[in-house]
Amino acid sequence: MRTTITKKPIWKMLTAVLLVMLFLSVPVEVKAAKRLTAKKKTLSVGQEYNLKIKGLSKKEKKSKRKVSWEISDKSVVVFKGKKKYGVTIKARKAGTVKVTGVYKGKKYRCKIKVIGNDELSEKQEEETDCSQSGKAKLNAGEAKLYYLADEDKQFITQPYGHTGSFQFTVSGVPKDEIIKWSIEPGKSANCFHVTDNGNVSLVMDPAILDEAGNATVIAKLENGTKLKANLYGYSERGIAVKQVIEDFKKNYISSDMTQFEKMETIAKYVEQEYDYVPYQSDWRYMVISGGGDCFSSRYFVKYLCESVGMKALSCIGENYHGNTLVQADGKMYIVVTGFNEPRPRRYMILQPSDENLQNIAKESRIDLSYFD
Repeated sequence: MRTTITKKPIWKMLTAVLLVMLFLSVPVEVKAAKRLTAKKKTLSVGQEYNLKIKGLSKKEKKSKRKVSWEISDKSVVVFKGKKKYGVTIKARKAGTVKVTGVYKGKKYRCKIKVIGNDELSEKQEEETDCSQSGKAKLNAGEAKLYYLADEDKQFITQPYGHTGSFQFTVSGVPKDEIIKWSIEPGKSANCFHVTDNGNVSLVMDPAILDEAGNATVIAKLENGTKLKANLYGYSERGIAVKQVIEDFKKNYISSDMTQFEKMETIAKYVEQEYDYVPYQSDWRYMVISGGGDCFSSRYFVKYLCESVGMKALSCIGENYHGNTLVQADGKMYIVVTGFNEPRPRRYMILQPSDENLQNIAKESRIDLSYFD
């Protein structure tokens, strides 16, 4: 007997498989959950904050549907302005309220706490400590930065790990938190600069030796909290100069020398080791580069004398090229380290009369009581 097999069910089955495969190949849009920019917020009296619904699709944003907003107590917080999906609120007095946004029948709530000025100060002090966990905090409590000028790079190799910038960040805050960065003055605070994203750099030489210029970087949060970190700025030129002075003392100065012998050794050292370079008046650059004019040499002599325990002041004026007033063994001397001469520069040590000493002090505006 011959059996007839119908093909219709097979085609139906293949058609169903193809439809399933076609459905699976269509990309499915995953919608982000709708939420407010903050569920909790702390504001100070007078502070404003923009609250809005996030996670809306492109289609929803193009629609004419709006969000309706409500405040549980308008004496604490008031609306300043409304947009389609957001609202600006302003804190009026201390208290706690709920701000509710209603969209497509669903409610989205944010708890707003408003604190007064006294309470704000206490809160800022509490949250300034960067080591506290569970709160907004900076990624570092301090940063040490080092400045190296382009012109110094041929003379100074910057040690590994020395950098001129540091990136501060704040954790424990929403991603869309607006942080205002600033620098609080300290010693040589004008040397530091901070960008809008918290990058601090040392943009100028602190102009001191191995001591640090200092300042404070501040990250101010939307609720008024201030997070602080210490900044320390070092001059690579200053560090190098300090090392040269220390090496000079180690190699040329001994404890059994008189002050006059130390003064004479300093004059000879400058004469033999440094060229005269016209119009190069920075004594620190003279130290690292090997040359400077009479203005820089007189300051170099002054700091060398002070490094070995002797009082010295630089003389100023057209008649005092390369002159430094030094007190050695209880007597006053003028150390002259040469003017417009090639190395070795001619040095002289002169002992002025009382009358000449008074004239020098008057013309150089020197207070002789410094040497008492």
